[in-house]
Amino acid sequence: MNRAYAGVGSSSWKDIAVGGGFSLAIKMDDTLWAWGKSPSKLNDFSDIISISSGYGNNLISAKKDGTVWTLDRGKAIQIQNLNDVVAVAAASYDFYALKKDGTVWIFGSNGVGKVAGESVHKQYSPKIVEGIADVVTIQATAGGPLYLKKDGTVWASGRNSGGQLGIGSYEDSNVPVQVKGLHKIIKIAAHGTGFRSRAIREDETLFSWGGGFTGDGTKWYRTESVWIKSSESDDFVENLINVTVNGKLLEFEQLPVLVDGTTMVSLRKIFKLRGKMR
Repeated sequence: MNRAYAGVGSSSWKDIAVGGGFSLAIKMDDTLWAWGKSPSKLNDFSDIISISSGYGNNLISAKKDGTVWTLDRGKAIQIQNLNDVVAVAAASYDFYALKKDGTVWIFGSNGVGKVAGESVHKQYSPKIVEGIADVVTIQATAGGPLYLKKDGTVWASGRNSGGQLGIGSYEDSNVPVQVKGLHKIIKIAAHGTGFRSRAIREDETLFSWGGGFTGDGTKWYRTESVWIKSSESDDFVENLINVTVNGKLLEFEQLPVLVDGTTMVSLRKIFKLRGKMR
């Protein structure tokens, strides 16, 4: 799934999702639209806050009331036993729902999919994904879900065909595993029909890993996250240092650095803040 804010030809769109068979978009009035050639409104869907699409005609959406809906034979069908959902994500065969409490739930495409790697061919209730909590954002590759936790770490699970689990190998994992080399992440992105993932760090640097062209200038798959330069003059900062004053996180034009165990910061920002506090 690709996700971005849409603004092509109009400011009335606020979110989009691109899958293998069609594209989706949410308008500012929370209606849902789909298209291959031209957009058409899906009249059975309203008050939509999150959308995702995978292979074929897979479509999943969450409404303002916390319920989850999919499309079956052209009609909106509610996924039973799911509530308090704030975001959804579609992989190849499975759907994922993120609840307000930070838990993630898995369910199949119209009741057909896999749970913990085991295929099922009947309707079943959504099941909680064990081993993950405090999730704030969820995305999905073709192999499975990608989770951003409250502490800024990134986790993944499922098939690892392109190395998109980010663990340094192509080994699958039915339980969530932490993506190596990522910390203080604020945004994640993935493709529900591919095997590549992205993450943006607190300092707005971009990381990429998984199958195909990851953006670091090579054709090779990356089984661990790699930093993507925005220009040749960029210097990589391995570990970010946070500076807070009275509980407020400060932002610096020149990032703080650690020298011989001492944190070095720009004093201009400190003096400016102290002046406002007097």
